[in-house]
Amino acid sequence: MVQWDQLAQSSPVSLKLKLAALAHMVGITGLARTQFTRWAWYKLMRSGFGGKTSKSISSAQQGRQRLPERTRGGADTIIRSAFGSPSLWFDARDGVAATALENPVCKVGAMTQGTAGKRADLNVTRWKDGGPCLVFAASSVDNYESTSLNLNGTKLASLYTTLKNSADNNGYVYEYTAGATSNNGCYIAINDRPSGGDADSKPFALNGQSSGYQAQYYNEEVDTEYGVIAASFDRSAGQNADKTKMSWTSNEGFEAGDTDETNSTPPSNNFDGGATSFIGARAGGSGAPGPLDGDVREIVAYGGIAHSETERFKISIALAYKAAI
Repeated sequence: MVQWDQLAQSSPVSLKLKLAALAHMVGITGLARTQFTRWAWYKLMRSGFGGKTSKSISSAQQGRQRLPERTRGGADTIIRSAFGSPSLWFDARDGVAATALENPVCKVGAMTQGTAGKRADLNVTRWKDGGPCLVFAASSVDNYESTSLNLNGTKLASLYTTLKNSADNNGYVYEYTAGATSNNGCYIAINDRPSGGDADSKPFALNGQSSGYQAQYYNEEVDTEYGVIAASFDRSAGQNADKTKMSWTSNEGFEAGDTDETNSTPPSNNFDGGATSFIGARAGGSGAPGPLDGDVREIVAYGGIAHSETERFKISIALAYKAAI
């Protein structure tokens, strides 16, 4: 028997899991179950189901409100202080139109590119809401470097990017260290998984060191979708199966990574201290999956904290809300 009062008290993430279990109980399987779960979750979240009472707003109205609308200070409060303070935070809405942008304006930290031919353009009307984004061209290996995120002495990090990828393109979005699989680093990317000649464009996160890596990806192509890649990295002892956790948030909702990948020994060392981060391409521009070809609205990097799934959900929803996803 379905306990609707328990469903109403569920978090958005656990609600989706319970809806999937409900679909299974009534015989809905495979792709149909995934589609039913997404549809039902969206309808319930927008209907006011589970909304709490308030003196100033009705239960249904509060349920219809998105998380950033229910948070004092809005989406930026969730990103800035609710679950740790960012070390690097770029928001394209803070900039002005520019070609070959050398130093994009950042809320926190800094990004730079000294070579004019490798700088991205800031287009102020290109994003889906008619707003700005940083446009990376793979043909010119557009990329930026930053030393704002310093993971010295820690095994924990979290990375977020709001982006729109070009069709069937794979590329680095953000990498800490000049090669996460040869140093103690991590990255998020759009990658071909499982690896092959089919150029599948899937959100991917990797936690690496010279002796091996542990990765996770969302096993659906995203191609030209607008979305948020989020990843938490935890190299602590006892975390062998959970050293990398990622998610993809689009207009279809929040989707946790569903496929793990491990090569040799999962990482256990501290991250390299004082390393450079590379945004848009790997250091030097070489190495699969290659440079990014797409649009970036926002980048947020945290050091010393690996966000839980619920925390990643809330930050991802805040970023998606700001980007009209």
